Amino acid sequence: MERIKAMWKGNALVRGSLIYVLGSLLIKGVALILIPLYTHAFSAANYGTMELINTIMSLLTILVTFGLTQLIYIEYIHLGADGVSYVKKINYAFNVVAVPLLLIMGILMYVFRNQLFSEPDNYMIVVVILTIYATFYQNNIYTVLQLDERPKMATFNKGVTAVVILIFNIILVKYLELGIIGVYISSLVAVIVSLIMLGRVDRSMTNFMRIEKVPPAEIKNMVTLGFPFIITSMAYFGINGVDRVIVKNMLGDSDLGQYALGFKFGAMLEPLLIAPILSAYNPYLFKRFAQGNFNMNVIRNSAAILIVFAVIAAIMPFAASFLIGPAFTPALKLIPYFVMGFGFLFLAQMLSAPLLYFKRKRALVYNVVGAAIINVILNLILIHFFKVQGSSLAFVLTNLSWFLLTLYQSRKARQEMSKFT
Repeated sequence: MERIKAMWKGNALVRGSLIYVLGSLLIKGVALILIPLYTHAFSAANYGTMELINTIMSLLTILVTFGLTQLIYIEYIHLGADGVSYVKKINYAFNVVAVPLLLIMGILMYVFRNQLFSEPDNYMIVVVILTIYATFYQNNIYTVLQLDERPKMATFNKGVTAVVILIFNIILVKYLELGIIGVYISSLVAVIVSLIMLGRVDRSMTNFMRIEKVPPAEIKNMVTLGFPFIITSMAYFGINGVDRVIVKNMLGDSDLGQYALGFKFGAMLEPLLIAPILSAYNPYLFKRFAQGNFNMNVIRNSAAILIVFAVIAAIMPFAASFLIGPAFTPALKLIPYFVMGFGFLFLAQMLSAPLLYFKRKRALVYNVVGAAIINVILNLILIHFFKVQGSSLAFVLTNLSWFLLTLYQSRKARQEMSKFT
């Protein structure tokens, strides 16, 4: 027992990863509880519509945030005491450039509401826009907590979000039967409450929600620096979002619903395993890089990760069968594809650490854009021959491609930097 306690106190990487996993367990525990609620409350077509709205929100978020959150990720750790001021400036830049865009997008969503929503609802548009705005601040603060190596506070944030989402979904979706809009109102309330609670628990967190005015030239510079991350985020959307659009147009809403549910089970691994480990692992790597140590044990780590994900791929469909409604049974056969796809995605993101640290933005762009193009091509080909299962296979092959591209660029970056140490 004393040895375990000593390891817990002495190994910040293990301790941080386990704490992040706890936060993700809270989020995913709620997600598991909500799956039976959604699959019984919504038809496969309605579930597909909900996932399509999620895709639209992801796309709009990418466009209006201008890569500013990613700038925090690569700049904050190098700024020391000036990091707080930098985040405030980022917040100001966001308000200057994003608020007008959000208003324009809200108007466009209203004009095309019949095409976007199966049951046009003007309140849905307001909720979507407000959620995008509030989520920017939540993402910024979570990024800062990761880089400051404060996993307990980050987990507290996750826990508050999970509990509020669960409570409001039960009230709004189950009892008040508000349908899809109830899901999004729950998410908006959860983001707002989590920000308020962070500020109450730690007053210093409110500094990261404030703004610091900067001249237009500096805003322009921030947007310019963030632009490559818009491209990478759009490309990431091309990997994890555009497939839904293709499935909907080639196969219809019902197949989209099956695809979306299968994807959701695979996607659970991102907040449950991938994000917690990377949240602790990346700052750990950045410190090693600063000391001139560029060894990442790529072969050993890659083999271990793929074995773990293969085991999960074999088990998860059986576990999922107890959670879903009868109408969603076809989604079970898609789950192993998504699990392995996220395994390769994990490897690609892990190997991106040197590119982030050394600010190899061009390499990041090339890798993700290349994978996104491959994803579109594979979806168009494989869906034609294998229907919805073809899109699931495309997800695996796309992330494998991303992993291989990143492996090459990461190895190249580490070799180049080792020459200067």
